Amino acid sequence: MSDIERYFRMLSECNQILLRANDESVLAQQICDTIVTVGGFDAAFIGFLKDNKLDLSISSGMLKKYQNEILITLDDEKYSSAASGRALKDGQTHVYNDITHEKDYEPYRKIIDETGAKANLAVPIKADGKIIGTLGVYSKHAGIFKEDEKRLFEELAGDLEYGISSIRARKRMESLNEMLKRIRMANQRIAKENNLEHLLQGFCEDLLDPKLYNGVVIDYGGTIYCAGDCCSVIRENIEKGNLDLGLCTDDLQMIDYECPLHFDSKPGCIKIKSGDKMYGNLFVWPKKDLFDDPDEIALLKELSGDLGVGIDRILNRSEALRFGMIVQNIHEGIGMVDPDTFKFTLVNTSTLKRLGYTLEELKEMTFTDTIIGIYI
Repeated sequence: MSDIERYFRMLSECNQILLRANDESVLAQQICDTIVTVGGFDAAFIGFLKDNKLDLSISSGMLKKYQNEILITLDDEKYSSAASGRALKDGQTHVYNDITHEKDYEPYRKIIDETGAKANLAVPIKADGKIIGTLGVYSKHAGIFKEDEKRLFEELAGDLEYGISSIRARKRMESLNEMLKRIRMANQRIAKENNLEHLLQGFCEDLLDPKLYNGVVIDYGGTIYCAGDCCSVIRENIEKGNLDLGLCTDDLQMIDYECPLHFDSKPGCIKIKSGDKMYGNLFVWPKKDLFDDPDEIALLKELSGDLGVGIDRILNRSEALRFGMIVQNIHEGIGMVDPDTFKFTLVNTSTLKRLGYTLEELKEMTFTDTIIGIYI
């Protein structure tokens, strides 16, 4: 089989993988495997950029056992001068057709000597207009990456970009739909619940979704309401002051705190307010990077405001009930009349006893009727 036939078959199989893909890590691994097994290259990796460093856990071929030893990071010129580092920095394809004595590859000399790697090509991978990683391909044959091979892998990287973007868009919509379901449940509780403790605990349980969050916490005046498997740990750390509640602001922001049960998740925090009244703090422990999606942030901010309104409604209702009890038990006669019809809308017990009517009877009478009745 000629090189052209082999490359065409490799590209065709990669396109079939792209059509079936619904997980970007699985997609990337299958692409790497196909480059090696079908394309005939000696190694391939798809590295995703995380904290300025390439994660090389997705790889195939002779470099797979070295994936934890190869460092490619934008924070150090020494480890960003080879093909992948350069591709990350300028967004261009970079080719080294003989790395045997290439100074840019000095940090990797031991691995090169052990594997016999001779040539390296790296193409940037983009998503939503941003460079998110690189496709790196290696061969034991110097001079293998000519113009045709360069165009081939640039086309493959473009297909990969489309596949990753499609998967992320689909997962984002699924995530937003799940979040909207939870928000609908929480808002229904906010609208109907008249018990403050039931509202706060139920809100945490409504919002918690195993696909979205590891935990949901409300700090209300020092009382902690929580849902999720890390509740006891979070409650203990808040009480010990390890989680600084003063860091919460009106905008959702990440708090530098690591849950002992969920090392990969840092909480987002926002104040719970209604107008100028501040009632507490809402924490969420997302299962992914919540702060990369402005729509999710906007939804949580809106929901936090709705919760503040719900708390306000319950507190005002309680105040109104207490005031009503005082009015009903006061000795003096007190009544309320409609300013348009002058008919009674509400009177206290003392007024009913004094006038000798039921409340239903008084609601059909005007203030003037009762005055006349008193003096006849």
